[in-house]
Amino acid sequence: HQNKKVRLSLRAKEIMDNLNKNEANSPYESEGCNWVPEYGAWMVEATPRRPYNGYSVDLLRVERNMRLRRKRILSELNDNEIAPTVAAFPMLGALGDDGSVPPVPVGGPVTESEYIGDGIINPHPRFAALSANIRKRRGEKVNIRIPLFHDVNTPEYADLPGLPPSTCCGEESILLWRFGKGDLSREKYGNGFVIVGCSSSSREFNDFGDPVTLQKWLFDVEGGGCKGLF
Repeated sequence: HQNKKVRLSLRAKEIMDNLNKNEANSPYESEGCNWVPEYGAWMVEATPRRPYNGYSVDLLRVERNMRLRRKRILSELNDNEIAPTVAAFPMLGALGDDGSVPPVPVGGPVTESEYIGDGIINPHPRFAALSANIRKRRGEKVNIRIPLFHDVNTPEYADLPGLPPSTCCGEESILLWRFGKGDLSREKYGNGFVIVGCSSSSREFNDFGDPVTLQKWLFDVEGGGCKGLF
């Protein structure tokens, strides 16, 4: 709190083991919780220990068990920890080696990532094997690049030639990004470039897969000042 820094706490296994131990010591309660690992070392999955049935009375158990799960996991957290229910950590991959507690170096033989470290994966062997198998079957790393929001407050756009910070091609147009496995424009320009263009319709593409644009730029994704786009 003093440093006003938000980091991932990689204590999921420790917390999960403690919670399951407490559940085992209370086997006769009518309501209980089941704690199981998830992919991230900061994630815990919680389900009711006793399944819901198809009766109306079971609807009354849903909120009660959700509150119970929340209460029990909060009891295991440190003073500087919270357990929000979110789909993804917003700054995942943007903080380098300083993205977690304890810090883990970026990269590793499992993910071969340029943004996150293998240490943030749950230590259960199934999750590391999952990542390695996906890359092996694809023949390459997963290629997911999300463009930053084009806005006057986005510093990565400030010094790029041809991209005024206020707008792209006008309010009636949309910004098109072409990248991804199987993308014909990727076959034409390779992995190191991405086409950015503007069009009045997201379906306006030519036969080669390039967007039919009012204006178009080809960006080197490894270039200085441009890698921040992804």
